[in-house]
Amino acid sequence: MVKKKRQGKIYKFSFWQMMRDVLVTSMSKGLFLPACMFFIVLVSILKMPESDVSKLMFETFKGIESLSLVGYILSFFLSVGWFTHAKWQRRILGDEVKRIANERTDLQKLLANNNIDSSEE
Repeated sequence: MVKKKRQGKIYKFSFWQMMRDVLVTSMSKGLFLPACMFFIVLVSILKMPESDVSKLMFETFKGIESLSLVGYILSFFLSVGWFTHAKWQRRILGDEVKRIANERTDLQKLLANNNIDSSEE
């Protein structure tokens, strides 16, 4: 067997191409809002001075202890629940589409006296 030499350009990917691909994929999966929220928080923390980041962490833990951050924690768990529910719905819908397609194929074969060959077999 002869190996083909690799012809063409060698592509280099940049950080922004990666970000574009991640955001486009999150849109197609229904996760654009959580992805944007994550990136906004990440950039905000990365731009802060180190002393302010430690203060932020201590203030966050104080807020959790005093139950003043319950709404934010609840919104996080609701977002996780939303993701789980969307994933479950996509699976259920995909199964239903496959079932309907199989039923349609069976009915077409029955009506055509089994003269139709499937392209999948």
